[in-house]
Amino acid sequence: MSQQGISPPSAAEGRPELGVTGWVEGLGVDPARGTAQQDKGNTRMELPPDAYILDDQKDTFALRGNKYNTEGAKAMVEVNQYRMTKFDFSKDIHQYDVIVSPDTGVKSALMKKIWQHESTKQALQKYMYQKWIFDGRKLAWAPCLVDKSEIRFTVDLDEGKKSPDGPSRNTNQFFIVLRATTQVQISAIRGYLDRKVQFNTS
Repeated sequence: MSQQGISPPSAAEGRPELGVTGWVEGLGVDPARGTAQQDKGNTRMELPPDAYILDDQKDTFALRGNKYNTEGAKAMVEVNQYRMTKFDFSKDIHQYDVIVSPDTGVKSALMKKIWQHESTKQALQKYMYQKWIFDGRKLAWAPCLVDKSEIRFTVDLDEGKKSPDGPSRNTNQFFIVLRATTQVQISAIRGYLDRKVQFNTS
């Protein structure tokens, strides 16, 4: 028979079609040999708090310049901070020294009782006591300046607890002095955040 006009068989001829019983598609790899697993590293990552802040709430701080101190060694600094989304930058903050007599030795629990005592609240009532911030040691901050830059009052922690017939004690009576020392210009912070002024401690 003449072979003229008949094309040669293709390489695919004789190969069973997929799905035909008795033939299985190959894996493409040797299952007897282990496959190298690619190291993907740490796939569990915790995003920083800033990742959850909207772009219009983020601030880019002004640069300090390229003048760095070459003395000493690097040190780890921990900062306790709170993000503010609203603030009145037109007002100033006044810093006060907190002087307690007799000296409490900076006992935090005792200082907290003194600061939260009714006598302290009454003494600072007209100076917006609820907006004062006390560090629990020797400093306080307020949005206003007290008269003559100083205020004095007495706190008796035994007030209302004394027995009429009991002995008189002065151990829980404290003389408090709040003395204005520094005025923080918040407008300077606004300028720093707006990249209009360089960082400074003035």
